[in-house]
Amino acid sequence: MSAHFVPAASNALMLKHLSTEGFDSVYLDSRLLSTQLLGTSDTDLLSTSAYLNYVQTLSASTKMNVLADLCLNGQSQDLDQQVQVLKASGCVAVVVSDADVANSTLFDELLKNIKLAADNNLQIIVKLDGLVKYGFNELQTRIGIALDNGLDHIIISNITDDDLVIIKAVQDSALISLIIDNANISYYSALQFNPKFILDTFHVYQGLVHSASSISQNMILKIFMG
Repeated sequence: MSAHFVPAASNALMLKHLSTEGFDSVYLDSRLLSTQLLGTSDTDLLSTSAYLNYVQTLSASTKMNVLADLCLNGQSQDLDQQVQVLKASGCVAVVVSDADVANSTLFDELLKNIKLAADNNLQIIVKLDGLVKYGFNELQTRIGIALDNGLDHIIISNITDDDLVIIKAVQDSALISLIIDNANISYYSALQFNPKFILDTFHVYQGLVHSASSISQNMILKIFMG
């Protein structure tokens, strides 16, 4: 059976097109939405309130299942409020990244807080971003922490085709999903890994930037050349 494919989207037109193509789920990635609204690189992200407001608007425009990010911003005080907003928006799942979580103790505490806020009414997807930074042993530790907290929906991010050989070693312990978020991981290799599902943010991001560039060039031509 092929892995379930979940594309990312950053505006209502994309959502409507994906829906007509038969997709039943979509990922509102904070990086993409920031690029859509701010026109900046992936280092500049929307504020939490701006991101949540946009997610609410987009979720109301589609019947697809919506996955959205939890904005951690180095703190967990407002997790409950974020979860409540996302639930009220109709989101079915939140994606929690460990990119800025320094150690496994803090990671365990974070997941406990999020699970308490979600109250079993919102699916929690753990996105492990830091393999390059913390290595395979810590990856295994964090997968174990997620499982100990009852969270078996795990995405491994920021990897390449070559990394998949190493990551296969953890497939027996958890249901692993993959995300295509860079140029060095291909659909073919991701499918061979037989993940639970595949997210794609990289190609959508590329398309968004290319589209913005093309539209701007055409507008300039129209303005000055008629």
